[in-house]
Amino acid sequence: MRISAFVITKDSARTLDRCLSSLDWASEVVVLDDFSTDATEEISLRHRARFETRRFTGFRDQKQAAMERTGNDWVLEIDSDEAVSGEMRKSILSLKEEGKTIFFSSHILSDAEAICDRVAILLG
Repeated sequence: MRISAFVITKDSARTLDRCLSSLDWASEVVVLDDFSTDATEEISLRHRARFETRRFTGFRDQKQAAMERTGNDWVLEIDSDEAVSGEMRKSILSLKEEGKTIFFSSHILSDAEAICDRVAILLG
């Protein structure tokens, strides 16, 4: 089972390197950016993430657009100022091996089902 990850960004160079480094185990990483003027694109490409731009129209819209750009059934959404810990990575990969479907969230998205047409692991 392959796992995608996505990050939405806007001038996130200060925190993005740490975030993307923590996703080195993901099969695919998509960075959807709101036309940053800093080094966000360069950092994304250095981590071999697929970098695309889209004008920000709201968090729900941006996350839905990023989700639609992923190609795997399992998707991790993470903010650019977050990083997956070693413990979380181990947990995600063990779930992958067991074939379980689980949503993790430390914040509430009002319409999670509308955002997630595939399985999503949400970190907040």
